[in-house]
Amino acid sequence: MHTTLTRTLAATTLALIAAAGLSACSSTAPDTTPSSKPSATAEVAQTRYNDCIDGSLQVFDDSTDTKPATFGDCAGASIISSGRTITLGTVPTLTVEGQKNTIDVTGVTTLTVLGNANTITYHGTAPKIDDQGKDNTITAAD
Repeated sequence: MHTTLTRTLAATTLALIAAAGLSACSSTAPDTTPSSKPSATAEVAQTRYNDCIDGSLQVFDDSTDTKPATFGDCAGASIISSGRTITLGTVPTLTVEGQKNTIDVTGVTTLTVLGNANTITYHGTAPKIDDQGKDNTITAAD
């Protein structure tokens, strides 16, 4: 009788522990299902071209605009336009992604060229050049 009582108590205790463990895993946790609604604090950043904003200039316009463009100093610039004549001030980091541009830059430290057939003239100390495009001409000003 003593053995039967011990087994019954042990089985009851295990059942209670299992029930308590399962109730701890119940659906009282917060719902983490993704929502299709944007949060109230979400902001979409608008890209602004042709202005130095927070040290970054992106030169871009449609292919019908062929007028020369002049920009001042900026910490970094990316030329996305093609077929343009562009004059830049001091731009320590310059990336040229467009094609067939004529670019004159007052001062540049790092020059990366991804586009093709660009003519780039720099003033001052020669920059570190990474020319990954084809048929680009990079020269020091006279």
